[in-house]
Amino acid sequence: MTAAFHRQVSLARIKNEDANRTVKLVGVTAADTGKAISLDAASGANCFKLAGDGDTIVGRLEVYESDGAGTVSFQFTDPLPIKAGQTVAVGDTVVGAGGGEVKAAASADHSKNFVVEVANGKAVVVRL
Repeated sequence: MTAAFHRQVSLARIKNEDANRTVKLVGVTAADTGKAISLDAASGANCFKLAGDGDTIVGRLEVYESDGAGTVSFQFTDPLPIKAGQTVAVGDTVVGAGGGEVKAAASADHSKNFVVEVANGKAVVVRL
């Protein structure tokens, strides 16, 4: 039997570029790259914003463009910032906590997303 060659396993940063789309961004800046994104239906068709408190997370901001557009990944396995003071655990579903940060949802719903790793103030979230 051969020896195991994996010493550390992480799902972080698995990309699904087929799920990336260009969208209109509302109230988002370049500093928000990597944060959680929600639909902003109040601003019109194809508009997205940073995930607010309790918002359903629909994607992660991959690229910000200065003309108000950007690329959002709608399927990802990537770290999202956890709001300070919030506790998120492996197996949780996360929702917006404001400003594109996340917190644990009141109950897990893995059809929306699920956390596979927590480290350094970020939750590695799988959204299929």
